[in-house]
Amino acid sequence: MADMVTWTILTSKRQYFIDKVKAPLMRSIIELARKYPEPTAENCIRPNSLVLIRIWDKILAREDNLGRDQLFRAVKKLDILASENKLGWWSLIKINNKKVIKVIRRLACRLIQS
Repeated sequence: MADMVTWTILTSKRQYFIDKVKAPLMRSIIELARKYPEPTAENCIRPNSLVLIRIWDKILAREDNLGRDQLFRAVKKLDILASENKLGWWSLIKINNKKVIKVIRRLACRLIQS
């Protein structure tokens, strides 16, 4: 089943997936990250967050895909903030951005129907 869905997305529905799934999801992730302050070594208290900051800085220093730069920086911010937050990723999405959940549910329904 999963192989068939993957094959369909990669072949006949590729452009649909790019336009209707990837783009809105990327915009939602970037929009969610804009609501939070930039995590720095000065404003983070957990040791894991400080390690994540160094790891993400190394990753972003080597990354040269300008088209994905905003997305990677947004994921960096959310990843570090989830580490700072005891509840983790789900609380960032659930409490603060119902739009992301709506997009994910809508896209899942579309994929199931097609």
